[in-house]
Amino acid sequence: MNLTIEVPEEYDICEETEYGNVAPELPFIFDHRRETGKKNKIEEKIVYLDLDETLVHCPRLSIWMKIFNYYNDMSIKENEEKLKDNIKIFLQMGGLRPGVKELFQTLNELLIMKKIDRIGIFTSASNRNNYVNYVKRCIEDLCEIPENTISFVITREFSTYYSRDGATIKDLYECYKLFYSIETSTELYENYGIKDAVILDDKPYNVAQFACGEYDKNIIGINQYKKDIPFLEFIKNIKLEWCDKNKIINLLKDGKVRNDEPLSKERTIVATILNDEVIYPYNFDYIDDGDMYKKIEIIKNRFMS
Repeated sequence: MNLTIEVPEEYDICEETEYGNVAPELPFIFDHRRETGKKNKIEEKIVYLDLDETLVHCPRLSIWMKIFNYYNDMSIKENEEKLKDNIKIFLQMGGLRPGVKELFQTLNELLIMKKIDRIGIFTSASNRNNYVNYVKRCIEDLCEIPENTISFVITREFSTYYSRDGATIKDLYECYKLFYSIETSTELYENYGIKDAVILDDKPYNVAQFACGEYDKNIIGINQYKKDIPFLEFIKNIKLEWCDKNKIINLLKDGKVRNDEPLSKERTIVATILNDEVIYPYNFDYIDDGDMYKKIEIIKNRFMS
């Protein structure tokens, strides 16, 4: 397999219990020995796309969404649209990887030509507060593709198995579990196939089929994307009608919030941001290596041949 990504030392798969029983119906992992040579299998042409560090890099965006959701009633359509607009600004400022727009426009063309059947996001990220759903909708808008071109989202809540680094193990059969009523693993392996499924991921070794060696062309590794979006620049560009944006900007410039002063909305927001920077310092100056454009050609050739 021609990948630039190395498998971490002591890599292993373990089943976690701290997240509870959150898998759909089939708490089992891929076992290539159980596949059969049965003819007339359902073989959908599925493109799975990892999210974080493959399509986007949004560590601070999740912090911002927590702040926004705390102060806004998301059942109100107007608030939902404001959040969506602010996420789009974040992505436009560098949260969205160069080449992603071209990727989705290519995939949309393949859909129209019926060369592929489904496009979906397959991520280790949690969909808490609809984080992944919001990002998905914003990506569709920014990439100028029809709504729900990305037809499914598989998040951490659907996973049972985790690697030692905390990422979920991604099974190329997962889409079938999502869309079809499958009761047993035997039924899954006998009636469904994955030879026409591909996944694009910066951590290809977290794909269940990685180790068996029979799916090299199905698992496409890509260089990791990391891009820091300074909160100060982000705050300057977004819409904030429910607090004093200038006060937040000045507090961020000071870089501290005094403990002897009452916590207003503005001070609470700045305290959250500064605390996040202490715990998770980000300083990424990404240089576009053109890797996404190379992967677009690989995927295009894979389905056009």
